[in-house]
Amino acid sequence: MAALSTQRFSGDNVTQTPITAPINCDHFYIINDSGDDVYFRTNSGDANTQITVPNTIQFTVTAPKGDNYPGDKLQRFASGDTIGYFKFKTQASGSIAVTGIR
Repeated sequence: MAALSTQRFSGDNVTQTPITAPINCDHFYIINDSGDDVYFRTNSGDANTQITVPNTIQFTVTAPKGDNYPGDKLQRFASGDTIGYFKFKTQASGSIAVTGIR
């Protein structure tokens, strides 16, 4: 399996769209090339977890698994795990890119 993978996620300005890890990874990048600001949340129902990722900006999360991390997973995020949610500020539809790195 590749050491990095990029996947596009389509969304709108109404729904908190889940972003899932494209591969087993400890690091991911949200690349906002949509033409609009993106709201990113770690909890879809809690506005207090929201940040704004401006258009043309790359948002990076590095969360390496420490020795005391529970479970047998080799990476913090398994392929398909939800890593956050997004929606557009004003744009009715569009997409963002997410790159996962082992």
